[in-house]
Amino acid sequence: MRTVAWYMNFLQTYKFNAIRFLFNHKTVLNDETLEPPDTVHYGLGAPWEAPELENYKYLDMFLKLATVAADHGILVMMACHRLTPSAWPGDGLWYDAEITEAKVKQSWTKIAEKLCSQWNVFAVDLQNEPHASSWAKNGGNRGDWGHAAERLGNHVLSACPRWLIMVEGVGYNPGAPGMDNGGAGICAQNETLARTRARTERGSRDGGERHSPLNLTGPHDLDSRQGGERIWPAPRCSPCS
Repeated sequence: MRTVAWYMNFLQTYKFNAIRFLFNHKTVLNDETLEPPDTVHYGLGAPWEAPELENYKYLDMFLKLATVAADHGILVMMACHRLTPSAWPGDGLWYDAEITEAKVKQSWTKIAEKLCSQWNVFAVDLQNEPHASSWAKNGGNRGDWGHAAERLGNHVLSACPRWLIMVEGVGYNPGAPGMDNGGAGICAQNETLARTRARTERGSRDGGERHSPLNLTGPHDLDSRQGGERIWPAPRCSPCS
């Protein structure tokens, strides 16, 4: 049983200056009270892992975590890791039958209302590994992640103009032009950004001008040591740059 401050002090001691908080849209929309300790695994009367979070609402938890992180000089990025608590890997899109794009925007609005004023919350990651989406392949509003990222990103910026918007790439199916063959050395399911420069130079094709363009001109990798292998830089990832 540790306090939130204990964990933040640990990060500070080992020179971490930022942390990525993962969330799901469904629980944000419902703003549910945190679940109590699992008595099946930990026994009756099991204490909360962080006692000060007992009976907190979901969004209030993130504000508390961010506030304590600020006390330790640590920045925070909010990252949508999945649409619902159980949706992993999910459909590989930024929406599904239950959590529509409109609901995704509602969720981001609630997050901005709660956290925009917290100075150390500096960025958001719009969607973790949208691997079944396409990029610059005329996927339309239901399949093109590049256009969707513009819509969602500009929505977030309308609610919190100071936030940095992070956009992950797609996988290889359907992928991007020339980057849609899993046997051709394509990277992981969030790294295909090969057509990014062309997308940002052409601008939006979805019926509206971007008020805050998303300049996505570099490679992205969650962790170069993920899976025990050196992912970036690596010859098999050269198309992703």
